[in-house]
Amino acid sequence: MSDQNPRPIDDQRLEAFLDGQLTGEQSDAVREQAAADPGLHEQIETQKRIDEGLGRLAKADAASADHVLAMLTPDHAEQPPAAQHKPARPLWIKAAAVAAVLALVGVGVWMQFFSNEQDQEYARPQTVVMTAVYRAAEANQFEPDWLCESDAEFRETFKEKLGEALSMKPLPGDRKMLGLSYLARGTGEGVYMLAQAKDQPVIVFFDLADQMRFYNMIPPDGMKLHQGAIGKVQVIEMSALDEPVFIPYLTQEPQAWPSE
Repeated sequence: MSDQNPRPIDDQRLEAFLDGQLTGEQSDAVREQAAADPGLHEQIETQKRIDEGLGRLAKADAASADHVLAMLTPDHAEQPPAAQHKPARPLWIKAAAVAAVLALVGVGVWMQFFSNEQDQEYARPQTVVMTAVYRAAEANQFEPDWLCESDAEFRETFKEKLGEALSMKPLPGDRKMLGLSYLARGTGEGVYMLAQAKDQPVIVFFDLADQMRFYNMIPPDGMKLHQGAIGKVQVIEMSALDEPVFIPYLTQEPQAWPSE
């Protein structure tokens, strides 16, 4: 029962994880739980963005930011400088601090905060967690969003989503493409294919090289990642098999299926 229902991670432990104060084994345990719990993963990612935002605002207007934080946390001024960035308090206070800083520091800092390209990354959609994608597909019995009935439909999907048409060569009898699904990342959508090979589930992720930074490439236990590229499209195949079984059949050349 305890393995199936892990104890919730409290604020103190989560704070220690975010500040890098846990041991390697403890940090791995938090990552594994976050990979299986989209809500916890989102909480961690949100808190990281909040922490990054505070750091950037402090650089933009250190005096104003420090003044606001001191008002929000009375013990702030009494702590030694090295400890001011890691206060032992509930995580929601950090969110309140961000809101107060944005309101009080002024429009000039707000515009500076969002004006450069690096800060746009702060507002990006949630990172794609491959383990979470696999668990969701497993829970949905590997039901895809889209059933491609022809090579033309398959090619058009990739052309629309990634700007480059891809095709799948005829597959051996021990492997089968189930369909395609979509996921939000970066500034648009990526594509992944649900499939089966040698009685094993397979997920194949497709995306552009500059979007792969939004992917958390940690597979579930017992799964392996195999990488390749077709034109400008990066491909990552995830399965329990020791070698890729679908990447070799991807091509830019149109194919004639269905055969009838």
